[in-house]
Amino acid sequence: MLALGSLVVAGTWYAASAYLTDGALDLFPFTAPAAVIGLSVGWLSRLPSRKTFTWRTGLTSALTGVAILPPWICVAFVLLGMTTAGSLILFVVGAWVAIASGLVLALVTYVRNRPHAGLSRRLRQRALNLRWRVAAKRRGTSA
Repeated sequence: MLALGSLVVAGTWYAASAYLTDGALDLFPFTAPAAVIGLSVGWLSRLPSRKTFTWRTGLTSALTGVAILPPWICVAFVLLGMTTAGSLILFVVGAWVAIASGLVLALVTYVRNRPHAGLSRRLRQRALNLRWRVAAKRRGTSA
């Protein structure tokens, strides 16, 4: 089944690039929109059970989108008559901006939520114990 799927994908890429001036290189700008669409389809398919969506499934969804969708996106642009430079640039740049902002957001979330952020557990516990001792000493002298 995998071999048949690979053959269909390769045939689609070949058929789409046969009519383009630079061949498969003309399909490269469509890889970013395809990755965004593939990732969003993978995420939406796992929405009812969110715990099944992991980084690995997201990467698999994005790579599947990159493998399958660029020729079809290119054909859709041609058939819909959206071959003006403005619409093409807006679509492609929008996808690259979505990928970049997603990566920045993921990095910020990782740095903020990493397990050893800031002080170590032992130092936090010592600081908490010191605060309790100081507070207890103040209560003892003021009472």
